[in-house]
Amino acid sequence: MADKNVDEVEMTVTGAAGETPAAVTAQATTKTPTVEEALAQLEELRKQLSAVNKESAGRRKKIEEIEAAETKRKQAELSELDQLKVKLAEQEKARLEAEGKASEALIRHAVEMAAATMKFHNPEVAYHLLDLAEVSIGEDGKVAGVEDALKKLVKSNPYLVGNGTAAPETDAGKRGSGKPDPKAYEEELRKRYRITT
Repeated sequence: MADKNVDEVEMTVTGAAGETPAAVTAQATTKTPTVEEALAQLEELRKQLSAVNKESAGRRKKIEEIEAAETKRKQAELSELDQLKVKLAEQEKARLEAEGKASEALIRHAVEMAAATMKFHNPEVAYHLLDLAEVSIGEDGKVAGVEDALKKLVKSNPYLVGNGTAAPETDAGKRGSGKPDPKAYEEELRKRYRITT
């Protein structure tokens, strides 16, 4: 009985004619197509390939359009951002210039007023001769250090102040009674510096 089982197993593995199952299967499934069938299959495959290529080209074109639109959007954002940065820088520069001019005008006014009060011959000259490093504008907007700086200037250059020891007038037409009128001098300063009380 054992021999019979072995023969059955061998038959199922090798087939009735002694062929292997793979060879039997290959013979059953491989049927040689005719030329017309092969040409029809080839034409069908070409149509499918053409359809796939068209779909692929369409998708590739859409991807390129999307990428181009995204790049354009990013450039627009960047260019808009760059434009805003440039505009902000220009405004900051203009603001700093305006602050500088306003600070200079405020300091100049304070120096000339204090110089006029201290009876400088020419308060404008006092502003130009003054060491402005000693003068500052506080957070409250008031100018500080002007009087001390002017006192130092007078100490080193006493001829700038009209305290009776000023140089005599050299213009004969301007020589007069000797002493200037203090009220006229004060009025002249008020007009010159547009001081209102």
